[in-house]
Amino acid sequence: MSVAFSPDGKALASGSDDKTVRLWDEQTGAPLGHPLTGHSEWIYSVVFSPDGKVLASGSRDKTVRLWDAQTGAPLGQPLTGHSESIWSVVFSQEVKVLMSASKEGKVRFWDPLTLKSLLSYHLFDASLDAEFVSVSSYQKEPSAAIKE
Repeated sequence: MSVAFSPDGKALASGSDDKTVRLWDEQTGAPLGHPLTGHSEWIYSVVFSPDGKVLASGSRDKTVRLWDAQTGAPLGQPLTGHSESIWSVVFSQEVKVLMSASKEGKVRFWDPLTLKSLLSYHLFDASLDAEFVSVSSYQKEPSAAIKE
């Protein structure tokens, strides 16, 4: 369902319909440790933090989970607040914010250290029956090229 390279390019994370996140050696394709379990539904999105220390996963079970990217240990409780499947997760470059986007059209901003919701807003009207929402990057301020 989703794959992501670690920032150093040495590992690959995958999330799939078997409800697990797996880490792989990029060179050999060998699994790194055991599958990461905790989601109760398909995993639609995985992403490493830019510093490579944290892995986030978003699932059909309406939760975001954070994992220690080195050990695979869960970091705190699942992040809840979405009422539909989470299709996309992304970290800010400073690793101060984690964003999640879901089927209901809501985008949530989370503090990955405190695991608290910082902000949420509707990106689109869920009645439009959109197939997927993807968030590919997040900047604190829009670049000069797109400011009005």
